[in-house]
Amino acid sequence: MQVQEVADADDLYRRIHPSQVKDGELTSAAFKDLQLSVDLARLTTPQRSLSRHPSHGLASITALVARSLGQEVIHNPLNINPAHALVIGNKSLATARSLARSATWVLLPPND
Repeated sequence: MQVQEVADADDLYRRIHPSQVKDGELTSAAFKDLQLSVDLARLTTPQRSLSRHPSHGLASITALVARSLGQEVIHNPLNINPAHALVIGNKSLATARSLARSATWVLLPPND
């Protein structure tokens, strides 16, 4: 698949493990990876993003928010996931918290 430009307005889906949720809120732990794996929402569906991770939830941030926090956002398609993208950059605790606060739930993790 051809690499596509990621626009500031693009939504990015981030899978959320239940351990990254506290009292129904996303924690900074969900957004601390140097190369944060996300899906470019316009190239997938929430269900497809979670298809191999049924115990996870799904949150969304915009590329603009990530970029405003000094992060690079690139489309990084994989054979098994053409919507794959990366949010690249050092994520201080303050940056990870800002990403978590800006995220909105798309699908909550299932209750066990």
